[in-house]
Parts: sequence; structure tokens; C-alpha cells
Amino acid sequence: MPEISVEVSFEAYCDRCGSGICNNVNTRTSRNRGYPQITIAPCEACISNAVDPIIDEVDNLKNEVDNLNYEVNELKEINIDLKTDIRVANEKINELEERLFNLQQS
Repeated sequence: MPEISVEVSFEAYCDRCGSGICNNVNTRTSRNRGYPQITIAPCEACISNAVDPIIDEVDNLKNEVDNLNYEVNELKEINIDLKTDIRVANEKINELEERLFNLQQS
């Protein structure tokens, strides 16, 4: 079967943002049927616009995790202080109970 090849020049623009994407367009021949194909990579501006808010959210979540870790460490220190205070209070109670017992025995 005879074949006619025609060269076509065209410009490519992103349908979403209107940026020129000619550098993101390639031509090739299909693997199975041997037909000409056009491949178009995603628009870099749209990818950046989609990724930037995600990066901001990740940064916000990292900050939140850091803040929560700080609060956990503060609570751990408070817990240690409370345990020490309870131990000291129990020692004082034991001492007072012993003095009271000794007073009752005399």
C-alpha cells in the first residue's frame, strides 16, 4: 500500500493555564502499529501550581509535629517533677506518721 508522509508544524499550549508547551511535545512512531504519535508532557507551570500548595501543607504539618513534640517533652518534664514532688510528699507523710506513732506510744 502506498504511503504519503506529510510534515506538520504546530504550536502546543496548555489547555488549563495557556502556557506554551512546545518544549514538552515530542513525536514518535507507535510501537505496535507504526503510526506517528505525539506525546505531550504535563505543563510545568500547572505541575508547579499543583505541587506548591502540597509542599506548603507538608511544611505546616512538619511544624505542627515539631510543636507537638515540644509539648510532649514539656509534659514529660512536668511528669518527672510531679513524681519527684509525690515522692517527697510521701516521705514527709511517712515521717509525720512515724512521729505521730511515737507520740502516741509515749
